[in-house]
Amino acid sequence: RGLGWFPNADRPRVLWAGIDAGPPLRNLARDTERAVAKLGVTVEMREYSPHLTLARIPDPRDVGAPLRKAITETGSPEFGAFQATAFHLFLSAGGKYTKLAEYPL
Repeated sequence: RGLGWFPNADRPRVLWAGIDAGPPLRNLARDTERAVAKLGVTVEMREYSPHLTLARIPDPRDVGAPLRKAITETGSPEFGAFQATAFHLFLSAGGKYTKLAEYPL
């Protein structure tokens, strides 16, 4: 739910679509973080923000002000809903994602 930028619209590096899944997704993220921390993975200090990355922007100047304004003002568009049956554990390194495992829900 919603569209936005990381870190912000003035310096957009990532265009994202938000996910509104409530406590089950937040609990899954917390439990996953606890499990991988035992393996030596650094714990994320930022607040959990469920989202889909739609685009990575290497140079924020490539995104014009009208486009940033339009996306920022879009509000919370509805993208539909679905029931997840599994989740995948990915390694994110250097802007690349590698699927490590799949877990049924």
